[in-house]
Amino acid sequence: MTTPENHERQEELSARGSSRSYSSEEDEAGDTYSIDSSAMAFRVENGRRYQAYREGAYWAPNDELQNEHLDISHQRFLSMLSGRLFLAPIPDNIERVLDLGTGTGIWAIDFADLYPNASVLGTDLSPIQPENDMTEEWTYPTSHFDFIHIRSLFGSIPDWPKVYEQAFKHLKPGGFIEHIEPSLYLRSDDGTLAPDNPLNRFADLFNQAGERTGQSMDLCPTMASDMTTAGFINLREETFKTPMGEWCRDPKLRELGRWNLLQFDVGLEGFAVQLLTKVMGVNTRHLKLMDVIDDSTGGASLLHSANVRAAARDPSTHAYYPHRVVYAQKPLATPRTSPGRTT
Repeated sequence: MTTPENHERQEELSARGSSRSYSSEEDEAGDTYSIDSSAMAFRVENGRRYQAYREGAYWAPNDELQNEHLDISHQRFLSMLSGRLFLAPIPDNIERVLDLGTGTGIWAIDFADLYPNASVLGTDLSPIQPENDMTEEWTYPTSHFDFIHIRSLFGSIPDWPKVYEQAFKHLKPGGFIEHIEPSLYLRSDDGTLAPDNPLNRFADLFNQAGERTGQSMDLCPTMASDMTTAGFINLREETFKTPMGEWCRDPKLRELGRWNLLQFDVGLEGFAVQLLTKVMGVNTRHLKLMDVIDDSTGGASLLHSANVRAAARDPSTHAYYPHRVVYAQKPLATPRTSPGRTT
């Protein structure tokens, strides 16, 4: 069993490989696969590496620390879903699967292990995995995939209705889409999360950044309605509480909380640096001091990242992130055109 404590050892073992059927773009297209040199380019800023393909399209770094964060987040999701990779009722004989924003590819690899006869394609902006930019017009055949999986892409897409419309177009009739996202804001059921808690102020900064870039940081309120508008049916929606830290008495929730805190702690700098410097205009001097400017209340003040970390670790604050899972199905008999959006 993987735990936060033995995570590093588990990563070492998994890196040695196993018999996996995770496919590349070459497998999917039947042609020699190559990546344009622009997609291979990276840039380094403030000590972190970022993809240079469509520069500024995504705020997260692309380096070893960020990849570690993504793999820890994967363990958090497994804990949240009781070891399941997805909730959608897909058939056992599934053939083609698309993982949008695959990151390190860990979900796609695990899925391929679970369904060895399926072809699993992962796409991302950065060439750690095959590149096929989901924000552009998709080049896959129509009615091609049986299952499309999306996870934790908040702040990365300016037009989610278009993504859902393209997913509808490229899913087979009867195929499923599933999308999992965290809420931007933590909650507490007992009032222990104060409005002025550094975690809330940190979320406010992210909310402002998303408003400025036009790439929403909080997708939970719109996922279901956007899928319905795209033409999907049989929609199901479920919300999971993921505690921040080990304050829960329930052993399963304590374990989930430990994974959640670990991914937050490892990912905090990656969350903040690009958005704060490029979008919010924070001086790099403050970043070196591990401070950020918080003007969410109208008056600028310093929000110390050390205070954000301390607030996340405080067991007296019974905070949790709501995570929303939405899955839906493409009708077996579809209209000649997808309902789409009205103009």
